[in-house]
Amino acid sequence: MSSDQVTDKDQLARLGEAVSSLPLAPSPPALHSAGHFAAFGLGTLGVLNAGSPGDYSLKLFLVWVLPCLLLAIFGGVKLYREIVATNWTPTLHERGIALRRFGKLKAIGFNEVRQISIRRRDVFDRQELYARQRDVTLRTDSEKLVFRLRTLDGQPDEPGAFLEELRTALAEIAERRLRKGKVIEGNGWRLSGDAFKAGSLEVPFDQVAGADLFGGDRVGLWKLGEERPFFTIPASSPNVMLVLDVLASRLPTHALGLGRVQFEKRPHWLPAGLAGLIAVFSFYSAYQLMSLDAGVSPTALFQAGAGFLSALGAYALAAAGVRCYERGLVKYSVLGRREIQFAEVGGLTYRASLRAFKGIHLFTSLTLILFRRPEGRPFRIDLQTRRKGDRDLEGLRDHLADRLANEAYERLEQEGEIRWIDDVWLTPQGVRYADKFLHFTQGVLYSFEESDFYLYRKGGGKPVARMPADAPNFFAGFLLMDRLAAEAQGSVEAREGS
Repeated sequence: MSSDQVTDKDQLARLGEAVSSLPLAPSPPALHSAGHFAAFGLGTLGVLNAGSPGDYSLKLFLVWVLPCLLLAIFGGVKLYREIVATNWTPTLHERGIALRRFGKLKAIGFNEVRQISIRRRDVFDRQELYARQRDVTLRTDSEKLVFRLRTLDGQPDEPGAFLEELRTALAEIAERRLRKGKVIEGNGWRLSGDAFKAGSLEVPFDQVAGADLFGGDRVGLWKLGEERPFFTIPASSPNVMLVLDVLASRLPTHALGLGRVQFEKRPHWLPAGLAGLIAVFSFYSAYQLMSLDAGVSPTALFQAGAGFLSALGAYALAAAGVRCYERGLVKYSVLGRREIQFAEVGGLTYRASLRAFKGIHLFTSLTLILFRRPEGRPFRIDLQTRRKGDRDLEGLRDHLADRLANEAYERLEQEGEIRWIDDVWLTPQGVRYADKFLHFTQGVLYSFEESDFYLYRKGGGKPVARMPADAPNFFAGFLLMDRLAAEAQGSVEAREGS
């Protein structure tokens, strides 16, 4: 046995027994790193084609060689970070975490970790979601390690469960440190055993109402009786998720009104500003025309009308906004304020439309429509984003769909079957579609293609059913079907095991 193997064995021994492990993160899609490969290759070729370094003139170096060299360095660094630097295989132990890469072992005890940060992002392949990625950074007193977790779309989120175990273990260590009078620190804030401090602001625990995610990508802290957080910080900052775990277990929950603000969508300031400038220009043109003509000409009236409509549009855009609370939504517009509580929601529709020009993604239009019960006025949210989706709106959709699915599950026990969409019905045994029946025990497969949803029998080629994914209550039915299929499969495995 070599000395390296002995050292590795000693390192693992101090971490205790292995609890869980993950395989190497799945490779990114082929086109994901194509730009980095192209930058590295083109930059390298450009430097090589410039001749020997001794022949460089100052002009050639500044105009050609230096840009090519910087391009090659940029592509090389990106490729190294993508392929090598984060390519660790993690294993969670009783008292720490072990990371392996190309035969090299790094063993870190939980009590050695001083900071943890988690950066999340979605990986796309040809405008379709490919995987959800998490880059985890661990800092000790002497080194920094970054490893990558990636969950392919449609696959069980085992990396997410692994990360929850790691966060739980580190939160327990943090609790012990706080009880001993030590502190947890991050960028611009400090958490002690009895208060949270950020700069000159210090808030005792008895004045803090809660800690939670805010706006999708930030963590917020709330005071008692206040809707908006008194402190927010990016969720990817060092130790932020750790302090969230610690505070969430310590603080009570308070159910007042709609609760705390979870996220908000601000007014469209850029288009509002442009519309305002057009209004100013139109009014100024109308004024000049009336001054020159010494009267009101049709052209001046047209300019004044355009200015009025532009000003109205600017005001509408500036006044628009949506604020999501723990138990409801508030929508602002030129017509005033509208509110809906989640308990009132009896159905929902969600639609995402990608806008592209010659294969280049421009923006995505998102629409979420909530239907009050009984037969109330719909509550509609429209949003445009330059990304492929909006994590806040998708999280709200899933939360409400889960509530509706749970209600439908309770009704199913009494009614025996419930309607999903049109002539598609759900039963505890399977899916009934027209004159066809798809048994859960025979295996159910499905796929999404743009705005359509297809159901397949396991082993079958043609789809059994086709449904529009933007139909009312599609997502609630989808979650219910998934739950019923899992229960049916579980009962079969239990019978086979006995």
